[in-house]
Amino acid sequence: MDCNSILRKYSRYVLIIFNFLFVLTGVVILSVGASVKAYYHEYVSFLNNKYIYASDLLIIIGVIIFLIAFFGCCGALKENACMTLTFNCCGVNNYTDWQKPNSSTHGELPITCCQFPAGATGNVSCNAATTGLRKEGCLEVFTDYIEGHAVTIESVGLTLALIQLLGIILSCYLSKQIKSDYETV
Repeated sequence: MDCNSILRKYSRYVLIIFNFLFVLTGVVILSVGASVKAYYHEYVSFLNNKYIYASDLLIIIGVIIFLIAFFGCCGALKENACMTLTFNCCGVNNYTDWQKPNSSTHGELPITCCQFPAGATGNVSCNAATTGLRKEGCLEVFTDYIEGHAVTIESVGLTLALIQLLGIILSCYLSKQIKSDYETV
């Protein structure tokens, strides 16, 4: 078993695990924000607004992370065909992946491998002779896309990491401020 086949086999599960970890991260950040807001709600008239805004920020960040990760997890679990439609690709290497001996498609390709004219109706089928066949494999197309957008992807990843770090710092700051306010009262 070569490295590509191992990667193909387990990449879905790794994606699900990572998305689930992000779901948990979103829930934790959301919970911290909601707990701070609920616990100190009675003291709003005594506290500065900065305490309330910090908890609101944590709640918003937690919800955003949760939603993005939740939909990513659902997409990976359902094996959504969105990628094949977005990148105009078919199979891992190319459309012949569906015609290998261990495939049960009997010469037919998934409908997502063919691009039909807008408004096409009726009983449509997709095979190697169909016009509008997406011949490029998803691995190559997706790799090219990632390489072409690497800076953007890295920036988004770094931004999300910084937002999570900011949430942690705000939590620590809020905790310290509350302790110092408590000691001065």
